Formats: sequence, C-alpha cells, structure tokens
Amino acid sequence: MDSAVIIGAFEFLGFHFCQTLLERGYEVTGVHLDNGEDDAILIEKRLEIGRNANFKEEAFSDWLNCDSISEQTLILIDFYDYFINRHTDFFEKLHLLETYLINNEKNIIETDSRVVSLLPVQWLQQMSDKIDHILQKEAISHRIYLPSIYGPWQSSAFIFQQYLLKSMIPDTRISINDREWFHDTLYIEDIVDPILMLAEKTSASSILKSEDPNHWRKCADYLSIPNEEDKFKHHNGTLNTTHINIIIVKSHFLFSEGIEKQKRHLKLLQAGRI
Repeated sequence: MDSAVIIGAFEFLGFHFCQTLLERGYEVTGVHLDNGEDDAILIEKRLEIGRNANFKEEAFSDWLNCDSISEQTLILIDFYDYFINRHTDFFEKLHLLETYLINNEKNIIETDSRVVSLLPVQWLQQMSDKIDHILQKEAISHRIYLPSIYGPWQSSAFIFQQYLLKSMIPDTRISINDREWFHDTLYIEDIVDPILMLAEKTSASSILKSEDPNHWRKCADYLSIPNEEDKFKHHNGTLNTTHINIIIVKSHFLFSEGIEKQKRHLKLLQAGRI
C-alpha cells in the first residue's frame, strides 16, 4: 500500500500521519475541510508538507466528487480532532461522507483498501446514533479509539497546550474542554506506528492505552496543573471494552521529554520560526 487519503490532513493527528506517510514515500492526498479561513498555523502546516511532490491537497467537497478508489489505499478519517475542536461543519456533512463510502464500498473491498477511523475514547461511553450508523458501514475496516494525545501541533483546545501557552503568555485564559479525556494520555509519535500496523491487519475495533496508568496526571503535574478533581470528572473513566482489542502503547520518551518537545515547538511557532 503506497497511496493514502487523510481526511483532516491539517488537524493535529491527521497532520502527523501526513508527515509520516510522506517520509515513507506514500502518495498522500490531504483532504481539508475548507471553511474559508487560513490561520497562521494552517499556513505553516501547508508550507511544511506542501513542498513534497507526493502531497496533493483537496477540499472535502472536491474529494467526495473525485473518481472512485481504483488502487489499494489507506483512507484515514480524523473524527478525533473534528470532535475535540467542535468542527460542526464536518459533522453536518457526514451524510456526504456516508454516500461516498456506500458508492465506493465495492471498490474499497476489491482493492483491499483500508478505511481507518480515529475516534475519541469517550465515544465508547456515548456516541450519537448518526456517528454509530456511519462507523458500522462495511467499508470502514478499523475503528481506533484514542485517549488525550499530546505533542507538537497540539490544539489549544487541550489543557496541556493551554498551560504551555500560559507559561509564555501569563494572561492566557485556561478553559477546560469537556470533550477532553483526563484519564489517560499518549504522545503523538508513539501512536502513529501502532495505528499503521493495525491498519495492515483485518478489520477490528481497538483502543490504545498508555503502559503507564498515571501518564496523564504525571504530565499534568509536570505542567503544574492543579489536581482539581471536580473539574476533571466530565467522564468517569469507565469504558465498555467488550469485543474491542486493547493495545498497550509503549512510550519511547519520558513524559517530560514529550512535554518539552511540545514546548520547544510551541516557542518556535510563537516566534514565527517554523
């Protein structure tokens, strides 16, 4: 498989998959939900991967109307970031994505393509009927549930990124996102390979978990985030993992190293040096 489509190519997770697959020689189509606003971070991301001859950007509407799948392709859908960042415009267009999957189901199966959905772990507790209906489509081969993810390019919707910003800009307002998972976390570079390996296997639902059950709290303490339990109880941490593969992800860095890498990247971004 040397062709990939990333829906959410400039989101936090989608962008890291774009980078990795381009480094490995894939031809990548980056699908972007164009809302007409090009902020500074989006411009920087375009500059970083847009120079690669194997990368092609397409608007979501254009991709939906493109030719059908004709070769083995990895299609990765970043539901995770669209949910965390409250991109309602994406979820309002889910019926169009569903139509695309239905129309291409035969070709996806015949080319042995893989459709991998990256999902927030809290959807194991509660998921809308509309989302569940789409995820049950035969064309979607893999449903991968993820806790909080941190690292370079993390969205400011996450509390880690907010506290890093506050360390540079003291008047930064902290706003806890009730869509964030506070019971576990993984570093972005640690999840890419496990997910790509899962995509090579047969259809499955999987949840990725840290090998350290205190990973999130250790990161939070390192960032001096107060342990205000009442503010972090949007979800009780109990998940229904029946019929789901539990994948324990090994950390390749100390949690402090991961946070420091994220901090250095953010400093460069703030200084306009990326």
